[in-house]
Amino acid sequence: MPGLGLGLEMPKMIDGSSSLGIIDKLGGVVKSGFVLGFSYHLLTRDYKGYCLRVRRASDDTTLDIGFVGGYIDYASINAFCAGTNGFVAIYYNQYSAGNDAIQATLASQLKIYDSVTGFINDGPKLDGTDDRFTIIKYVNIDIVSPKISFYLNIKNVALNGYIYCLNGSGYPEIQHGVYKVPDEFRFYSEGSLRIAKDNSNVPLMLTWNSININDFKFIDSNSSINTTFNLTLTSRNNVNIGCRSSNADNSIGESFGSGNLKTLIIFNTNRYADYVLISSLV
Repeated sequence: MPGLGLGLEMPKMIDGSSSLGIIDKLGGVVKSGFVLGFSYHLLTRDYKGYCLRVRRASDDTTLDIGFVGGYIDYASINAFCAGTNGFVAIYYNQYSAGNDAIQATLASQLKIYDSVTGFINDGPKLDGTDDRFTIIKYVNIDIVSPKISFYLNIKNVALNGYIYCLNGSGYPEIQHGVYKVPDEFRFYSEGSLRIAKDNSNVPLMLTWNSININDFKFIDSNSSINTTFNLTLTSRNNVNIGCRSSNADNSIGESFGSGNLKTLIIFNTNRYADYVLISSLV
C-alpha cells in the first residue's frame, strides 16, 4: 500500500509553529500531568511532530500533516485530498513519539475529508460500524493509585458505543471506558456502570481521584455530577478509541461508537477544576 508505512516510526519534524499549545496555556502542574493527547490543536510547543497522517482514497497515498498557527494544517489536507475522500491512518500522540493512535485497516480508518463537503472541522469521524484507533500497551496511563482526568471534545455522537476504552485483563472486562447511549454518557469501570450523565453536551471532563478519597466527577457544559467508588487499576491492556475489544489482545473490536473526536487529552492528575479553561482553548 503506497506511502502508508505503518511499520516504520516516522521522524518527528518541526512544524514551524511558535504558537503556545493548549497545555502550555494551562501551565504549571497541569502541564506536568499531561500524559496522552490527540487533537487538531497543538497541545504543547515542546511537541515538534505532526498532527496526523491522512490517506487519500483515490490512490492510497499518505501524507503527514502538521500545524499552522497552532491548528491543523487543513489547507494541505484540502489540496492533498481534493476530489476524493480522506481518512486518518495515524493520529499522533503529542505527549511523545510513539504510542500513536493507529489504524492500518483502510475500511476502519476515520474520515477527515469528504469529496463533496471538504475538510471535516469537527474532528475525524467514527462511523459507528467499524472505525477505531488502537494504542498498543501504553504504560503512561497504567496508574496504580488512580488519579486521572479525561478531556474529550466530541460532537455528533448518536449511536450506542464506546468512545474510549482501556481493556482489563481479558474479555469481557474493561478497566474503564466512556460509553454513549442516545440520552446520556456513561462511565464504566471494572466491567460495571459507575456513573451516568443525563443530557450531556460536549465537550466533557471525567476525573477520579482515589488516592486519598474515592471521588469521581463528570462535568459538561450544562452541569456536573459526582459519585464515590473504589477503583483499583491493577492491570491494563491496549487502548481503543471508538470501541471496546472483544478479546484480551485487543485484535477484534465491538460496541463501536459514532461521532467526531476532535480532542482527547489524558492527565494523570486531577484536572476537574480546569474544565472551563480547557474548554475555552479547545
